[in-house]
Amino acid sequence: MQKRIRVWCAAASSGQEPYSLAMGFKEMGASLAGWRIDILATDISAEVLEKAKVGLYSQFEVQRGLPIQFLVNIFTQVGDCWQLSPEIRAMVQFRPFNLLNDFGPRGSSISCSAATC
Repeated sequence: MQKRIRVWCAAASSGQEPYSLAMGFKEMGASLAGWRIDILATDISAEVLEKAKVGLYSQFEVQRGLPIQFLVNIFTQVGDCWQLSPEIRAMVQFRPFNLLNDFGPRGSSISCSAATC
């Protein structure tokens, strides 16, 4: 049986919280060897989810609580902004979801279709 960590970030907005989790898991390195990490980030706004998928943040956004070693090691400067590495972006799946919808019968995973989100 595979060891698995599953995290759902509801109302994920532009992605800082789920990406922070991904960076933390990545930093744990060898201690998570053999574990599958699934991070699902949902939000009602398709616009903010598209921004989150790109992982591009302003200087103001990255300077609020991000350790400098993460900025240097995980981000690339793009003009006046900073973009997360593809490796970290790949650790998070973004999906639209309205928290007012019934999600109880979905069990342990949120899988949205246009009819339910």
